[in-house]
Amino acid sequence: MRSQIRKSENGSLYLLCPSNKNKTPKYIWLAPLEGEENICPVKTLELYLKLTATCAEGKFLDTMFFVFVPKIKPTSYDTIARWIKNALLSIGSTDTAHSTRGLYSTKAFLSGVKLENILKQADWSTPNTFKKYYFKPTEEIITTSTLAIFQTTNTPIVKGTFGLEEQSRLFE
Repeated sequence: MRSQIRKSENGSLYLLCPSNKNKTPKYIWLAPLEGEENICPVKTLELYLKLTATCAEGKFLDTMFFVFVPKIKPTSYDTIARWIKNALLSIGSTDTAHSTRGLYSTKAFLSGVKLENILKQADWSTPNTFKKYYFKPTEEIITTSTLAIFQTTNTPIVKGTFGLEEQSRLFE
């Protein structure tokens, strides 16, 4: 994963994520938040990579997340899910790590993000999966807006104008 991160000329980070569905690899795009360094995803990821660089050596060269007990080793999917669950509990949410996909897809849709962009971000080819399994509007979702950061900074979740050719060029 670490070897698949590229920085563009405008300061954005692009991560190439191999697809587990035998599709074209997916690119995740992180835009910098100017003047908001304490919550900037680009600065945060760069700092994390720097701080964990000594862990990512040898057979762990491309590992992204680590645990340090009893020794440094890659995290398991279960550990990452537990971290997410604990973070959600700390803000009073009873959602699971997996339910965040539906929760934030629903919030994005209700906040005006185009369905096409949600499908692209979630790697769904048709809206049927979203509608059947993930679109779960609740009163809390309807009345809150966790996407405020995207609305106030005009930062898109998926930048549609960034073409596949330019994405591919970053990974040559």
